[in-house]
Amino acid sequence: MNRRPCGMTLLEVLVALAVAALALGAAAAYLPQALGGFEARALAQEVHTVLTTARRDALRSGAPVTVHYRPDERLLLRDDEPLLALPPQAQLQWFEAREMRPGEPGVVFWPGGGSTGARCVLHYRDRRFSWKVDWLLGEIARQPAASAPSF
Repeated sequence: MNRRPCGMTLLEVLVALAVAALALGAAAAYLPQALGGFEARALAQEVHTVLTTARRDALRSGAPVTVHYRPDERLLLRDDEPLLALPPQAQLQWFEAREMRPGEPGVVFWPGGGSTGARCVLHYRDRRFSWKVDWLLGEIARQPAASAPSF
């Protein structure tokens, strides 16, 4: 009676382990870059949330809501209340924005739906995110990174 061998040889097991180790090594080398991308998108989402909730609250409350940035403290504020502290590697630059105080650019959302208008660009971990706040309707639109103003 002929019996077929069961299982795998030691050589087959070693080859499978070597392939798995190479795959894990390649994935581990890419992991910090992937996590940096997640952090950048999460920070961009937080900036977007600050802008959209300020607009929503101005419409609901019937009172103007101000969002402005203190570059020296790296703080994004809403009506002088700190909401978001930016990490040291992040840069938030404002264009066509109103100066709330000297050196503090920002935007005011009016209860009627309008705003003072602004554009802001966030640079973080080799990624760039851009928003445009429409002055007439106060709508916040994310712009493609390619159309974002450069430094």
